[in-house]
Amino acid sequence: MPALTPPKTRTPEAPTPAAARELFRSSVGVLKLVARANPWLVVSILAMAIILGTLPIAESAVRGVLINHIIAAAGTGTWTYAIAGLLAGVIAAAYLSGVLGRLDNFLSQVLWQRTREVVEFEVIRAKTTLSLEQHEDPKMSNLVQRVTERTGDASQFATTTIDLIAVAITAATASIALATAYWWLALLVIVGLLPQMVYQNKFSRELWQHNTSNTENWRHFWRMRTYFWAAKDITEVKLFDLIDHLVGRARGIYSKLIDEMVALRGSQFRRSIFLAVISQTTIAAALAFFVWEVLHGRLQVGTLTFLFAAVVTLSGSLVRLFAMSGRQYELALFMADLIKLLETPSSMEQAENARILPISATPTIAFENVSFTYPDAEKPALQNVSFALKPGDKLALIGINGAGKTTLVKLLCRLYDPTEGRITVDGTDLREVDLRSYYALFGVLFQDFNRYAMPIREVIGLGDVTGAIDDERVREAAKQSEADKFVTAFSRGYDQLLGKDFTDGVELSGGQWQKLAIARVFYRNTRIWILDEPTAAVDAEAEARIFDRIEKLPKDRSAIVISHRFSTVRNADRILVLKDGTVSEEGSHEELMQLSGDYARLFTLQAGRYADR
Repeated sequence: MPALTPPKTRTPEAPTPAAARELFRSSVGVLKLVARANPWLVVSILAMAIILGTLPIAESAVRGVLINHIIAAAGTGTWTYAIAGLLAGVIAAAYLSGVLGRLDNFLSQVLWQRTREVVEFEVIRAKTTLSLEQHEDPKMSNLVQRVTERTGDASQFATTTIDLIAVAITAATASIALATAYWWLALLVIVGLLPQMVYQNKFSRELWQHNTSNTENWRHFWRMRTYFWAAKDITEVKLFDLIDHLVGRARGIYSKLIDEMVALRGSQFRRSIFLAVISQTTIAAALAFFVWEVLHGRLQVGTLTFLFAAVVTLSGSLVRLFAMSGRQYELALFMADLIKLLETPSSMEQAENARILPISATPTIAFENVSFTYPDAEKPALQNVSFALKPGDKLALIGINGAGKTTLVKLLCRLYDPTEGRITVDGTDLREVDLRSYYALFGVLFQDFNRYAMPIREVIGLGDVTGAIDDERVREAAKQSEADKFVTAFSRGYDQLLGKDFTDGVELSGGQWQKLAIARVFYRNTRIWILDEPTAAVDAEAEARIFDRIEKLPKDRSAIVISHRFSTVRNADRILVLKDGTVSEEGSHEELMQLSGDYARLFTLQAGRYADR
């Protein structure tokens, strides 16, 4: 089982003023985000909160006065205008409370969903803004994981904020009403509930500390769960008889995390019982005092019912306020994480006046003494690499696994910046180039290409989303990638939905998925092609035809191909042999064979294997 990261056992200290200000700033930031997206919805709900916050005490006051009038008129048989008006007020308040309560619930549900929508897509935007280097940083991965898993908490934060305002108004009106009669009783009720509020915030800090310190452990658990999601993963798990083994590992992680959570909540329960006894004792004392006052003729019965309602309302609203504020404090900590992610700039910052490249010309891209070391790596992945990719060049990269081929391509695509040296585009440092216009020149196919669950025409059409999908271009791209043969065999043809876990969807073989990925690149009709093992899952005949088409690209189009199959790279204009992160050999197939170096040895070795068959 993966070693669990031990959680911090130290009880988190109360927030410093600076931390409190940061929490407040983050919370306000989220609320502004929601308000900008749905201003009228927020205004409507706030107005509803104010009305519903004052309505309970107003209704209790009218009811109390009505009771006093009824007692005064008891036995006379007189139906006064005052009694009729007060009764109508009580009935109207009851109707109003019912209608507004349901309206408030409806608006809160809408706010919940709209907030989820806003935050969900803001998080997606923020995640796509981060560089690859940031995504591979464990600390940033933990932050992204926490925020991604809890985007729904932003909705709860927004709705709870509105609820807090309503409850706070109710508590304020109840305390004012009680204080006008007996100020010291209002103070007694509030003081009796203060310990509960203090502990609630303390528990929220403890709970957040527990969740935060265990983020990586939860990531271990979620990763274990993915082995049981897709059919292809479950197939391997079954064939290797790994079900019990992997389930046992996942259960071990989960059980430890849940045991710690149960222990924490058990501690909270025991302390909350004691604090509840203290708060209820103060309420009981207040109610007993009111009865005493009535029995001695110093308080009317109607006023008694109003003050009873004021105490119960004040107590209940304060208990709710403290409980909600504790949860809100925990949510505010999450809001701080959310705002931190949304405000994190990419480590690949673009120059303010970046050069915009024309899409009508293929540039020359040059590596000038480029070295690169991955964060925390002991040695460079690339070292002093220099070469140029000129318009029309067909360049091949070969080398054993770990030689630096994929790293070189990632630098070329500016997924990383060089540790040393520079990459230029027509003489301009790549850091000074507008990335959007730069990426518009590329058609890239990595080994780990995406498998989109969409109709086939859309899967291919994703290669160029600058306009409507051109069905003729889609079919032509599929023919060039050899995908047309299996696509036309489907009854729905290019409208066939992919993904067997969807209704009427189908699953493709690895080679078929790869042909569609290649078709996307053909559809893009780009200036520079980058293909990393583009035909690894494709049969030999289809591979040969695909590369014939790549070799026949227009003369001004450039291409970089990474492949372990020497038959696919021998026709390249130039071949770069990477070894231990450096370019050990460079030249055409014939030139490299004459060198009798690594390329000639590997080519002969691979050709010999085919000859022996």
